[in-house]
Amino acid sequence: MIDVIIIGGGASGMMAALSSGRKGYKTLLLEKNNKLGKKILATGNGRCNFTNVLASEKDYNSDFVEGVFNQFNVEATLDLFDSLGLMKLEEGQGRCYPASEQAQSIIDVLEYELNRLNVEVWLEKEVRQVSFKNGLFKVDLADSSSVISKNLIISTGGISLPQSGSTGDGYKIAESLGHSITKLVPSLTRLKLKHKHLNGMSGVRFTNNIQLVSNGELIYETYDDVIFNKTGISGLGILSMSKYANFSINNNLPTKVIVRLVNSDEYTLTKRFETLHYKTVFNSLIGLINRKLIVPVLNEAGIRNYDTLVSKLSTKEINKLIKVLLGFEFEVIGSDGFLDAQVTSGGINLKEVNKYTLESLLVKGLYFTGETLDIDGKSGGYNLQWAWSSGFVAGLLRK
Repeated sequence: MIDVIIIGGGASGMMAALSSGRKGYKTLLLEKNNKLGKKILATGNGRCNFTNVLASEKDYNSDFVEGVFNQFNVEATLDLFDSLGLMKLEEGQGRCYPASEQAQSIIDVLEYELNRLNVEVWLEKEVRQVSFKNGLFKVDLADSSSVISKNLIISTGGISLPQSGSTGDGYKIAESLGHSITKLVPSLTRLKLKHKHLNGMSGVRFTNNIQLVSNGELIYETYDDVIFNKTGISGLGILSMSKYANFSINNNLPTKVIVRLVNSDEYTLTKRFETLHYKTVFNSLIGLINRKLIVPVLNEAGIRNYDTLVSKLSTKEINKLIKVLLGFEFEVIGSDGFLDAQVTSGGINLKEVNKYTLESLLVKGLYFTGETLDIDGKSGGYNLQWAWSSGFVAGLLRK
């Protein structure tokens, strides 16, 4: 008899297997890919931003995470990986990477520990269905075989980056066992904008204030990276607000992103144009903003003749130009969707799960981890931290 079957060999699944293995439980880890941790390899451009030293419950969509973090937090995570031989490299805004700067290092140290703990790992094992009867879980596999256990941990992730194997299998299993799934939307993904000058702005990158407005109401604001591309906008700040943008668009509400292009205030900009009155309006912006932004900014301000001297501009035109510099507005028309989203927002209803043990309140012995739950955090290592914390706590199999 197997003590626990874990479905999904990603971050939270491997951590759950490590945790249960250390408790001495006979553990079986099932993964439908031909290797563990495939999605981990896609994080941080192959470097893996595996946690954030600043992570706390306020960085997530629900305080549900607090009960888990009180048992296994960032410090405990770093201590565990350090004990496995993986040292951290801390960069800006609390982001942590393996000192090797290789995502594969995360997988390697976890696989070594699972092997040391005699955790059984079955690769290329796709789950067809799960049933629960007389206190036992029966997991039927695609190869017509079956396994039985007293406990089951679902660690299959969401539906973001489906090419990594996250195709919503866990949601289907949870629903078959009586659980409900909240609305699923892409999170931590690039936004698509409507603007005729996007192509010329592609590659422009800077850091400044960004606002997300839905139906005329400010719903998210941050100061972070902005990166323009041929179809829209990305950067850490954009990724963090993307789920709110997707909710707004899905509800057919007018949605826009407002980007501050300069750190100057209205008074300073007014003085600048007074001082540079002898220059053309185009040249007056050189040294203030990226050259690629000048034509889009002037067009947005309604100034079509770029060779007009600043001294020839009306007060109304100067004021409109300053307004654009302090808040360039873009209509949001969509996002890159689940195909490129780093995280799924939504998941198994938290009201149906014990927030301290992560055991189902509906089915005894059933546990959930990571993205399968309706938990998502900011960009910068926060979601992987939830994966580690939830996996470790679920693997304890506390009742």
